[in-house]
Amino acid sequence: AGMAAIHSRLIRPYNSTRADEVLAAAEKAWEFLQTHISYPPEGEFYRNPAELSGGGEYSSSSSLPDQFWASAELYRTTGNGTYQEAYKDLKSRAFIDPQAAPTSTFVWWAMAMSDHENIDVVVQETARRGLMAEADRKLERLALHPYRVPKHPFIPFSGWHSQSGSVIYSSALLQGYYLTGNSTYLDGAHEVLDMSFGANPLSQTFVTGLGKKPVIDPLDRISLDDGVDTPVPGMPSPGFTYHLPEFREPYIGVNKAFWPPEKVVDNKYNESYPILQRYIDSNAIIPHNEGTIRESALYAAPLTIMNDAARPPKTGGTYQWEWKGRTAVLDQTYIPLADVPRIFPSYITAWGG
Repeated sequence: AGMAAIHSRLIRPYNSTRADEVLAAAEKAWEFLQTHISYPPEGEFYRNPAELSGGGEYSSSSSLPDQFWASAELYRTTGNGTYQEAYKDLKSRAFIDPQAAPTSTFVWWAMAMSDHENIDVVVQETARRGLMAEADRKLERLALHPYRVPKHPFIPFSGWHSQSGSVIYSSALLQGYYLTGNSTYLDGAHEVLDMSFGANPLSQTFVTGLGKKPVIDPLDRISLDDGVDTPVPGMPSPGFTYHLPEFREPYIGVNKAFWPPEKVVDNKYNESYPILQRYIDSNAIIPHNEGTIRESALYAAPLTIMNDAARPPKTGGTYQWEWKGRTAVLDQTYIPLADVPRIFPSYITAWGG
C-alpha cells in the first residue's frame, strides 16, 4: 500500500491514468489490511508457511510499523483524513527504531512533506523533529566509526547491510539537509557512501560490477544461470556479518575458520577475528551475498538524489526514457520482455509473454 501510493504520486505528472490505477490498488491493499488478520499474528516472528519451505526466522514480530508507514504515504498522496487518523492511532502502537532500521525515517518524511490543508500541524511538526533527531544521531555515530558508518554502536549488530550497506544511511542525512539547508548533513550523506564503495579493510566494493574488487559471486539466480562469467551489475550484497547461524554447513565451517575465535569472550573484541574482515564472496554464504530488490532500491534512491538533484526531470507531459531506440517509455512494463537483457525465453513463457 505504501509503495504503490508513492508510485502513484511520482508518476502522476507523466501518466495520470496509470497513477489512478496504482492508487486504487494501494487503497485496496489498505482496505485488505483493515479487514483481515495479519500473518503471523502480532507478537510472533515471521517464518515461511510449511508449504513454502526455505528461509529462516525474520527479526520482526509486528506488521504495525509497515502499516504506520503505509498510512503516512496514503495520506500524503490523497489528503484523505482517514489515513491521517490511522497514522495518529498507529503512532501510539507501532514501535519504530531508526537505529536498527534506517528506513524507519520514511514514515516521518511522508508526514513532514505532506502539504494538505487538513494536516494536523502538531503531528507534522513531531514528524519533522523525529527526522532531525535521527539525522543528528547519524552525524554523531558517523564521527565515531573508523570507516564513517553511522550504524548502531553494538558490534554484534553487524550484518545484512548494517556495515557494508552504508549507502542506506545516507537517506536520513539527505532528509536533514532538505529540511535545514545545513550542508553538514549533505557532506555526511556523501561520506557514508565510502564503506560500500571500497573504503573498508578488505578494499571490497559491495556492489556487483563496480570498482576493482566488486562482488563476483552473489546469490542471484539470473547471474548463476545465464552462462555469463560476471554477475548482473549493480546489485548490493549484505557483506560483513558478525556471526553466521550455526545450523548447517558451510556456515559452521566458515565460523570455525575465523581465527582467533570469532565469538567474543568477556567483550574482548580486540582478541577475536576482526568483524570488518568477516566476509566470504560466495553464493553459498547467504548472509554475506543475498542482496534483494529492497536493498537495490535503498541504494538507488539516495544515489540518484545526490547525482541528479541539480537536474530535475521535466513534467510537462513530454517525459521520455529511451530504450533501444524507443521513446516515451514510462516504466519497464512498457518494454517487451524479449528485449530485457539476461531474461531467458523460459522465463518469458512462464510469465505469459
